[in-house]
Amino acid sequence: QLSLFTHHMWIGGFLIVGAAAHAAIFMVRDYDPTTRYNDLLDRVLRHRDAIISHLNWVCIFLGFHSFGLYIHNDTMSALGRPQDMFSDTAIQLQPVFAQWIQ
Repeated sequence: QLSLFTHHMWIGGFLIVGAAAHAAIFMVRDYDPTTRYNDLLDRVLRHRDAIISHLNWVCIFLGFHSFGLYIHNDTMSALGRPQDMFSDTAIQLQPVFAQWIQ
């Protein structure tokens, strides 16, 4: 199963790199903003600053929360409470609100 997963991850990575390369070639060689006014790519390019800043905030949010889990696990390990650490065999993150609705 691991080799199948790795195989498909490599294929997906190559497809993403190829798609990005082709998009970059198109934007450098063929894209003309005067003839393609207000289409999807033009709107994305005009809002790129807002898009990049929102992606930046998402990355900061995810980074701080991941770092918080590391700090929590280190603290629980230092206090000698391995049963309270986040791992596959310790604390299970349960969908409490979904269970409450059901």
